[in-house]
Amino acid sequence: MRMMLKVTMDTVATNRAVQDGSLMKLIQKLQARIKPEACYYLTQCGQRTLLAFFETTESSALIAEIAEPLFIGLNARLDLAPVMNDADLQRGFAAWKKDGA
Repeated sequence: MRMMLKVTMDTVATNRAVQDGSLMKLIQKLQARIKPEACYYLTQCGQRTLLAFFETTESSALIAEIAEPLFIGLNARLDLAPVMNDADLQRGFAAWKKDGA
């Protein structure tokens, strides 16, 4: 399943992580763990934000292995949601119509 992880980083905690060098280490560990197909960095509502898109078959390990380091290291807020690309959406509608909708 393709997932989107949105990480909204606390400004004070992230400033500290930038200054002590731990921000890039956290991001590198995250990327090594989830192997994203894409990562985007932006500001949203005045805060540093990361959007990562990745495939997973796991669910229980996501919270402990992915979320906890971000909660602890960056005082981050996280959103995790399944997402689809165009091909996924077309397959979903085709299956839905086939089932008699």
